[in-house]
Amino acid sequence: MKTPTWAYIVGILMMLLGGCNTLKNIQLVLTPTIMENQKAMMKSFTSTASAKADTVRESHGDSSVIVIQKTQSPFANKEMSQTMEKIFFMSDFQKKWVVRLGCIGFIPALIYILAGLFFVMRKWFAVKVAYLALVLATCFSIARTLILSHDASTGFLAMSAGFGTLFGIMIDVILLIVIIASDKSAYRKAEVSTY
Repeated sequence: MKTPTWAYIVGILMMLLGGCNTLKNIQLVLTPTIMENQKAMMKSFTSTASAKADTVRESHGDSSVIVIQKTQSPFANKEMSQTMEKIFFMSDFQKKWVVRLGCIGFIPALIYILAGLFFVMRKWFAVKVAYLALVLATCFSIARTLILSHDASTGFLAMSAGFGTLFGIMIDVILLIVIIASDKSAYRKAEVSTY
């Protein structure tokens, strides 16, 4: 018996999504460093952009005069500076947990990739591993959002994690429904030939 078409599609999707989750976890591990670098860059940028000198040539009758005008840069605005600080702010709690969650997140991502691989290879245990991967990924996504939004000083990080989590959970639920609704007779232990 051949591997069903739905299993190929689900398997390839699971491998791709597992790879995307792996990249997301790498990004989470590096987030505190990236945010600190961006904050330092914005501070240096706003301090050097405080005032810019513009040379303007004005004509007065038959003679022209060079006038130097100081114009305020939009980046020197104190309100904008404070807004950028809020965007790049991460509390110590968030810095600690974002790295931990990024490291722990490699486990569900690996199981996700393996489940997709087992589907494509038509292993008899592929369906059970897929159920485990989808439930584990969904629970981990919810836990990550709850932990990161737990901090009172929640900012950009928790909001962005929340949007990504909602999309990820929807994909997991759709894949789970497809697997439950599909014919899994090709994955019965007796019918699967070993390679």
